[in-house]
Amino acid sequence: SRSVVNYSCKRITYHTSLPFSEVRARLDRALNKSEASIQASKVLYETKTKAEFESGLTALLAGRDFIFLAELVHHPWVRTYTESPDIPQAVVYTLGNPFFGQSVLRRAMWMGLHVPEKLLLLEDPDGNGTTIIYDEPADIIPVP
Repeated sequence: SRSVVNYSCKRITYHTSLPFSEVRARLDRALNKSEASIQASKVLYETKTKAEFESGLTALLAGRDFIFLAELVHHPWVRTYTESPDIPQAVVYTLGNPFFGQSVLRRAMWMGLHVPEKLLLLEDPDGNGTTIIYDEPADIIPVP
């Protein structure tokens, strides 16, 4: 069987004159990317107890609301395929807080389509700024 559900959400866009590299560096620091990129998968997939999970995740969050979970860098492969070296830099970040994520997913596992949250960093075509784009989480994720 097949079903179709229409829904709407707000797409939030911020623009800054800061260069892409600076915005990316700030986001990396804010999301604890240097540590989370190494440790998050260990905490998420290798811990054996709830206490071990909570301890590891609390250490990674270190007071933050979200941590870095993954990224997909689009511009290198698009540049190669299109043979266009002028394609702006574009990186999709996957960020989240598994403490929040589990409370959503245990109620509605289909929300794994939206949890964890994604955010796009997009370099301006002229290289003189950066756009940050994400979908409003409150519009697509039921709050527990």
